[in-house]
Amino acid sequence: MATCLLRDKLFFCREWTFSKINHCLESRPSSKTCGALIMGGPGCGKTAVCSELVWPTASQGKQKSLRKRLLSYHFCQAHDLESLSLSNFVLRLVDQLSRSDLITGYEDKINTPELRKLRPSRRD
Repeated sequence: MATCLLRDKLFFCREWTFSKINHCLESRPSSKTCGALIMGGPGCGKTAVCSELVWPTASQGKQKSLRKRLLSYHFCQAHDLESLSLSNFVLRLVDQLSRSDLITGYEDKINTPELRKLRPSRRD
């Protein structure tokens, strides 16, 4: 499984985005907050911002606190067909959610016999 090409690269000049993401999440009632959608054209920095959220390089800042709230992530990369596969995307998110400390009971729910038979087998 490919990881982001920007992992562990220094992050510059877009720290304000973490304040905006934090504001977006904090200004909505917790019952209605399901996340944040980051959109933009090619080359505007979506991957850089998301990489810094998943693997913060700063020793302090909003990205560190936002990282603690991250349930799952997925990076699509044009050169990696597996990263573009819808089934791999879903399986990766299910795997990450099942290991998250932020969702209690999710792993038990997806391991019920009814749901286990729906899960496709992974190719090695």
